[in-house]
Amino acid sequence: MAKIAINGGGMVGAALALGLAERHQVVLFDHATPSASEAQWDLRISSVSQGNLNWLARWQIEDLVDKHKCRDYQQLEIIDQRGQRLVCDAEDVAEARLGAMIENRALRHALWQRLPQNVTQVVGDPLQVWQPQQQLLTCQSGQQFPVDLLIGCDGARSWVAQQQDFAVVAEDYDQDCILALAKLPQAVSAKTWQQFRDEGPIALLPLTQNQVCLILYQRRQTVVRWGAEDSMADRVSDAFQPYLGQLSISQLASFPLRRQHARRYHVGAHTALAGDAAHTIHPMAGLGVNLGFHDARQLVASLNNGISEAALANYQRQCQRYNRKALALLDGLHRLNTGNGAERLLRPLQSAALTLLGQVPQMRKWFIRQALN
Repeated sequence: MAKIAINGGGMVGAALALGLAERHQVVLFDHATPSASEAQWDLRISSVSQGNLNWLARWQIEDLVDKHKCRDYQQLEIIDQRGQRLVCDAEDVAEARLGAMIENRALRHALWQRLPQNVTQVVGDPLQVWQPQQQLLTCQSGQQFPVDLLIGCDGARSWVAQQQDFAVVAEDYDQDCILALAKLPQAVSAKTWQQFRDEGPIALLPLTQNQVCLILYQRRQTVVRWGAEDSMADRVSDAFQPYLGQLSISQLASFPLRRQHARRYHVGAHTALAGDAAHTIHPMAGLGVNLGFHDARQLVASLNNGISEAALANYQRQCQRYNRKALALLDGLHRLNTGNGAERLLRPLQSAALTLLGQVPQMRKWFIRQALN
């Protein structure tokens, strides 16, 4: 039985450990053991697609997720600058839901609870040295682990990627994402929606009967000014009041947006990347963790018959092509909907596409199935 090390026990790393543990010994490294959710929602929330929830169901993960930190959604609505709308409904494809909004902390905690005995958990002892030729990992404490393969699931600033000089293609969007938790006086339906604007989209994620996560994308210079004026909460409220009316914001945070993609996902048969360590993407479509879970699923399948350079090359071939398409799609949508040049001339085509998807049931069903998976 091969031994595989995973650096990073976030949602993708923990799910990958579960999948690989069915055929391999696994060592999972992370800075801390995840704690249970607190009473209030955390701002870090993921829209997990039904396809990935189906994969996680093999370990009954949702049974362990705090029920107060998970909400199914049945509808997805997209609205462009011209007011054209597309509503996708799970009922159109005979499904109960399109996916679920889950607090990251609650999902990570549930995944760790399912880790089996053959997953060794190393917490609070960060990796310091990776010697792939000797197949030896050394931690800060001096503790050493002989392993056949090291997988980096350790985020955009991946330690594993740095050890093997993985080259990346990167671009700063010059845009920040503002997240806010808000309560509304009225009930919220199980629908997530996104409205495109010249400054950047705004979006709503339903969390409870009257609580939502509001997302606003804005040019960085503007966000910096709002921060200096201490007016960010007011600005978010102003952006959403035409759609929601009065709202009360309880938490607020922002982070810069950056696109990054590794030129390769593995080195030989000894080192590989997955999730944000391999790619980061504009979050407007909620694809981040879903692409990470897709990586994990493909990596588990590729390593079913053992660790080899050919197996990792197959993983790279399957996922890099898939992720490159997603990155290109979201880059295109970002430029189309925020650009000031020739991109604006193409917006009528976007409206026409939304109209066509809305009016042709078979095309809409195809679109929904893509979103599900």
